[in-house]
Amino acid sequence: MGGPASVGGRYLSSTDNFLKAPFRFPCVIVEADGSEHEEEVEWETCEHLFQAMKFDSINGGTKTWNHCRKIQEVQGAMEAWSLGQSRKCPLRKDWEKMKGHAMYLAVKAKYDQYPEYDSELVNTTAPIKAKRSTSNWQELNSIVLERVRFELSMVSSSKVDESSLEYKSWCRATSLSTKSNPVTVYLFPASAAAVEKPVAKKRRRWKLCSKGLDEMLRSFRSIISRCYSTKEQNFYVKRKNPAVFIKVQDILLKR
Repeated sequence: MGGPASVGGRYLSSTDNFLKAPFRFPCVIVEADGSEHEEEVEWETCEHLFQAMKFDSINGGTKTWNHCRKIQEVQGAMEAWSLGQSRKCPLRKDWEKMKGHAMYLAVKAKYDQYPEYDSELVNTTAPIKAKRSTSNWQELNSIVLERVRFELSMVSSSKVDESSLEYKSWCRATSLSTKSNPVTVYLFPASAAAVEKPVAKKRRRWKLCSKGLDEMLRSFRSIISRCYSTKEQNFYVKRKNPAVFIKVQDILLKR
């Protein structure tokens, strides 16, 4: 889940995977005629891209491509996380083995495109402790951030000692597992993404059997009269042999 990591007792906002910091990442766009091309797609947060990466874009087909586009377009990291919990589309079979690598790719892309975040992270040396999270994500997020900091430091000044930071062990934890498919997100073009029509809510009705009808109606009216105003008691009884339907208007919503 989201939240900034602690570095030497200080929290860095740039380390939050839920931080709104739009960045671009190469994805595969599938056109209506089935043709494909690579395109730099903007992602609002690291969480957005990470959640889309977990689905099997290669074998999932059009339903998965459309779902990944929904994740890319939704506002807010929590909403992206929620869409990522859907199991209507297949997950990558190797997801547990490569989820650390997926998060590394998203975090690295963000830092590469924000020099101010790059500088903020590189100018720290203390161990990074990610925010508490589910499963083993506190450990994985810490490893991801340590690896990204090391790589950014090597580019800027080569001041970090590789052996002291156990860079190879970080790579083992965050690299793509052997024989895995590449981490690729397939998307429909934004204009072609299917739009689901909202389902009309059915009006609430109570269906009563004719047996003991008068007693049930008296009881029902008694309850309504004690709980609601005269205006809220506006209801009608429609007799339709052998069933009787009672429709109550604006009662449940006005409690």
